[in-house]
Amino acid sequence: MQDIPSASASSQSQSQSSSGVVRPPDPLESASLWSRCTFSWIYPLLKLGSGSGSGSGSFDNPNPLQEEDLYTLNEAESSAYNRRRIEALWEAEVTSGRRNFARALFWDYIRTTWSAQVYMAINMTARIGQAVALGMLMEQFRIDENDSGNGDRNDNGDATAAATTTKGYLYAGIMVLCGLIAFPSKQQQFFHTYRKGLQIRAGVVAAIYAKTLRLPSTAPSTAPSISISSSTTNNCDSNNNTTQVTSGHVINLASNDVERFSMTSVTLTFLLQGPFVAMAILILGMREEIMGPVFAVGYGLLLLLLPLQVYLSRKFVWFRSQIAGMTDARVGIISQAINGARVMKLNVSKETDDVLSYCSRYTQVLI
Repeated sequence: MQDIPSASASSQSQSQSSSGVVRPPDPLESASLWSRCTFSWIYPLLKLGSGSGSGSGSFDNPNPLQEEDLYTLNEAESSAYNRRRIEALWEAEVTSGRRNFARALFWDYIRTTWSAQVYMAINMTARIGQAVALGMLMEQFRIDENDSGNGDRNDNGDATAAATTTKGYLYAGIMVLCGLIAFPSKQQQFFHTYRKGLQIRAGVVAAIYAKTLRLPSTAPSTAPSISISSSTTNNCDSNNNTTQVTSGHVINLASNDVERFSMTSVTLTFLLQGPFVAMAILILGMREEIMGPVFAVGYGLLLLLLPLQVYLSRKFVWFRSQIAGMTDARVGIISQAINGARVMKLNVSKETDDVLSYCSRYTQVLI
């Protein structure tokens, strides 16, 4: 099994781009905990791009960002690193005999986004706590209204009202505290998962491009389909299994299908922790202090919608596959039409070229 490349080495030394422009180091590498939580490490670049950093103070920046203003690319964000990582994952999957690229990406996602999953758990806990505190706060208002409606207050009644007020402030404070926890944890979860999705996207596109470089250069232009080996590397598979893939399919993969990784990476944490959150909400909702057993009735209606959602998602996948096939065929037809148009243009312009050549030679003879 091939070791997956690591990006533990800092990219601070790579402060010079391929064009020779010296860039500032990546501030995320040395950012403090507060800077990471508030995303203040990116503020200098945003300030410079808005124009306020250059003294104009307007979004109509007369000095737009230049290449030397951009930060040094982190090693983990580079296409070369992510391509090596994707190919290593696929080689390990082929070696194990499973040959499931989705499975390899899924387990790599689980291993590398544990911090995002922790942020997601904190966010869900805070949101559930905020909802419970809101319900308890409304309960304190109901108790206070019942006591006021009696109209007969004694020392015990005053003590009860004071306790109700104290509990009301307590639950209101819990709501504010949970809100302060839920907002930054959600942004951190989105940042880490979206960043992982972009890394997968860059790695897959780079792997597709590296694979096309190993294909015969005449295949896409002479035939509507090209033969692509089922293995990612030459020595990765002992079998010589090949499949016919159209050039339009390759273009569609690199330009459209890889975009799904960015969106799926963000929402996949909800799929992982969703069942646990749903059980926690059901248990808390059925408590007598909140709603009681009647909460299970509404929750049951929500569960009845799951089969419908599964059916609609499968239909969406089916329609999406049909559209992808049509797109592949359309791109292949357009590619063939362009190649044919080039040949026709050469044949049509041959007579004009002969006339121009004859006139040029006749003028040269006269001279």
